[in-house]
Order: sequence, then C-alpha cells, then structure tokens
Amino acid sequence: YTSIAQHVEKINIYSSFEARELFKIGIRLNPINFAWLLFLKPILIFIRKYFFMLGILDGRNGFLISAFTATVLFLTYVKLWELQIRNGK
Repeated sequence: YTSIAQHVEKINIYSSFEARELFKIGIRLNPINFAWLLFLKPILIFIRKYFFMLGILDGRNGFLISAFTATVLFLTYVKLWELQIRNGK
C-alpha cells in the first residue's frame, strides 16, 4: 500500500466481504459470544501479532500492521452485527 488511506479502504472492503460470508454460513453475534468477538478477540489478535509474532521489532510498521489486523476483525463483527439487525435476526 502506498498510504494509510489506501490501507483503510482495503480494510473496509475486506471486513464487509468477511461479514457477509460469516452471515451466509450462519455465524451470529449473541449475548454469549458478543464480548468475545467484538472486544476480546481483536485485543488478543493485536497482542499476538505485536508481541508474540514480534511485530514490536518492526517499529511503527509492526504496530500499524498489528492494529490494522485487529481492526479488520473488530469491523467484521460490527458489520456482521449490523447485518443481523438489518435482517431481523
């Protein structure tokens, strides 16, 4: 990617696609998995990428990649939630 804006555009495209795919296969947010999918899982993904997969050694780029990875996951589940609300499920 040549800019952060370009990366954010791709994040929006990929998270929308993934949310639609999850919806198609029947994945739904519910009171049991809500906190896990929307908050804990993205945080743990960031920690895994940044610390355990050594993104920290890549400085700013490692931080951004780790943060963007977590953001894609968060946005995917927010968009899935939106699809559920729109479709009354």
